[in-house]
Amino acid sequence: FHFPQRNRIISGLSIATLIIEAPEKSGALITAELALEQGREIFVVPGDVDRQNSQGILKLLQDGGAYPVASGQDIIKILNKQPHLFNFSKKTNKQSQKNKKRDSPYKLSPEESEILSVLKIRRSVSIDEIISKTSISTEKLLTVLSFLEIKNLIITKDGKYLRKC
Repeated sequence: FHFPQRNRIISGLSIATLIIEAPEKSGALITAELALEQGREIFVVPGDVDRQNSQGILKLLQDGGAYPVASGQDIIKILNKQPHLFNFSKKTNKQSQKNKKRDSPYKLSPEESEILSVLKIRRSVSIDEIISKTSISTEKLLTVLSFLEIKNLIITKDGKYLRKC
């Protein structure tokens, strides 16, 4: 009965979770769900669709909550597209400004950067989730989302938002 609590801590400390095998009902899927709730990335190794231990992986792929990978290099490539995941050290304001100019071809406002840090590439995020994870008012949020869409940095799908890069 301690496994779900332990797995919540493990997924919370991790940037991403890799699921190799998972039957339809398994601890691996519980961990994946916890990681998704915490905004972590999920990676899966696709298996044979007729194997019982691949059914959970298939469900994660069908729900769009996971990236299929064949190697560790695949994981690194995907995570490198999301550099905000690796901003562990606090930089001075001047260093931060220099990096922003170098990393993005767009001049992003603080609100745009904050929203992009909440959005995912493969999992769409509802406006309610964005509101709960940012300090931006609803009115301002809708405006900033429109500008991000005009800049072609995000897309909307079924009323939810996805990062394009």
